[in-house]
Amino acid sequence: MTNLPKIIGLTGNIATGKSVVGQMLANSGGLEIDADVVANRMLYPGAPAYQPVIEAFGDSILTKNGKISRKKLGKLVFSDPRQLEKLEQIVHPEVTKSIKTRIKEASRFFVVIEAIKLLESDLIEICDVLWVSHASVSNQMDRLLRTRNLSENDAKDRIQAQPPQSEKLNRADIVINTEGSFKQTWQQIQDGLANTMIGFDSQNKSMPFRSGDWYFPDVSAFPQEDAEILWQSHAEKAPSDWYATLGSRIVLPALKEDRLKGLLLWDNWNFSAAFDCWVANDQQRLSEKAILDAFNYQIEQQECEVILITIDKALKNSLFPAKIGFRKLRPDELPYPAWQEAASKINADEKIWIKFLKEPVEIIDK
Repeated sequence: MTNLPKIIGLTGNIATGKSVVGQMLANSGGLEIDADVVANRMLYPGAPAYQPVIEAFGDSILTKNGKISRKKLGKLVFSDPRQLEKLEQIVHPEVTKSIKTRIKEASRFFVVIEAIKLLESDLIEICDVLWVSHASVSNQMDRLLRTRNLSENDAKDRIQAQPPQSEKLNRADIVINTEGSFKQTWQQIQDGLANTMIGFDSQNKSMPFRSGDWYFPDVSAFPQEDAEILWQSHAEKAPSDWYATLGSRIVLPALKEDRLKGLLLWDNWNFSAAFDCWVANDQQRLSEKAILDAFNYQIEQQECEVILITIDKALKNSLFPAKIGFRKLRPDELPYPAWQEAASKINADEKIWIKFLKEPVEIIDK
């Protein structure tokens, strides 16, 4: 690919809404890469940092099945800055290499690199623009107490353990204040993108997918009021905030005759695509093939490695994954730890449908 995408670096201190901003950027046509997720993958057996980390910190960090225990490793490095620096010197170069590979393969017209220590890493050097998520300390405290069940002292300690947010704000090209509503955050992101992409040649921007009379654009490419009405009319129990949904899941709209007819929602966990639901007006049905073809297409744009569908969601949406190459496996039967974690997150120990798309870029060729 000769036309590399625009690279947005995204950072912000704990509980400033960084992940929500990253998810909304993914829903606005970007490929989101969480550097912390990539760093975790570097510790899996067969990944570049696995053996060097064992050699540096000893066999005591291993579990009984030979995996590196992030909990044991964390105890060693987070209490000793020198040990943490040693770990980062091993892992960070491999993270940068992996992310650069994903950028070269990207088919989206911009890529978001999300990292809490972005400014302290060499990843900042490949970013074209820096975005910072921001919220006041009181807002950070409220979120930590409300969503993570931390004590007030623990919440204060986590906030104070990080460099001042002002350091990030002083270097920011775009600041997204997340203290308002999700809708206000979404609008700031759309305005920020318009500013960021001025003069950028986006010839490699992916084209919307078509299947017969159906058309599947990015969710940001049509009036949000239409999607909001459709989503709220199908949200179970109390109406769900449409813009909060855009900050937590990836949404693929389905249009027919230029009218919004349905929404396909899915999660991207550690480069593993997990089907969530299909909602439609007047029980509007879309063929199984069209749903899965459109889903496959968007997953490819997000560089996912596997597709996961629980058995109950397949039945509820009249999908028959076995027809198109899916296998039924338990999470612990999957060959890669990140896929096991994603599968367990959606269905514990029960079997799920899985389709393998490609190997992780971090795995060393044997």
